[in-house]
Amino acid sequence: MKDGPAFQMYADLFFIDTAEWDPYEVGVYLRLLLCQWANGSISGDPKVLLQLSHSTPKMFPKWSKNVLDKFVLGDDGRLRNLKLEEVRLKQRQYREKQRQNAIIGVKKRWNKNIATATPIAIPTAIAVAEAPLNSGYMPNDASSSLSSTSLKQKKIYKRKVLLSDEEWIEQIKKINPWINWDDINREMDTWLLNNPGREKTRKFITNWILKKQKDKPMKVKSKIVGDYPKAEDVLKRQGFGEDYYGIGKSWKE
Repeated sequence: MKDGPAFQMYADLFFIDTAEWDPYEVGVYLRLLLCQWANGSISGDPKVLLQLSHSTPKMFPKWSKNVLDKFVLGDDGRLRNLKLEEVRLKQRQYREKQRQNAIIGVKKRWNKNIATATPIAIPTAIAVAEAPLNSGYMPNDASSSLSSTSLKQKKIYKRKVLLSDEEWIEQIKKINPWINWDDINREMDTWLLNNPGREKTRKFITNWILKKQKDKPMKVKSKIVGDYPKAEDVLKRQGFGEDYYGIGKSWKE
């Protein structure tokens, strides 16, 4: 299994282990840890250690005692930091657990649709999930089986029926009965003649009609039918005489 590009660094432990070191030793130690994570181990050859640490033979005795004490020499002649290998093992176990959970999830999902799935689809999906990480495994028939129509969602969306230009115009006239199509069509053609960069598209026609509808004055029907009643008739019906307003004056005056 290929390891991840990063590892968890325990800041408190690193600080305690290197608290009495000088910055040069800390830098060399950190470089060797990074090299071990990338390659699995580091060489125990002093010449190779000088290259990895970007150090010099004169500086080697200064940092080698403290730094190399943090590594253990294996039977293969390679150096390893045991704490870093412990972190590597935990990371691998966690990734393997996540991979197994993914396999279980795939099996549960496909078992629900086992009646409608193709015979190749379920084994193919499980094989992909069980393949090693970063292996790039993909069966030859995976693309065809996974894209099969039987594996698509059961919900089918109803497609909208596309209208021809003539049908679309008729629908516009039906929705907007107030339109005088000849007048509006003539106005649009005149405007487009002066603006050659524009075209008479459906969106253009719709926006034109909406603008006309916005500018069209609204007709408000009067609630009163017929002529307004005269004031004297209203007062007479309510029982008032002609001299109700003004002393000695009649309505006619």
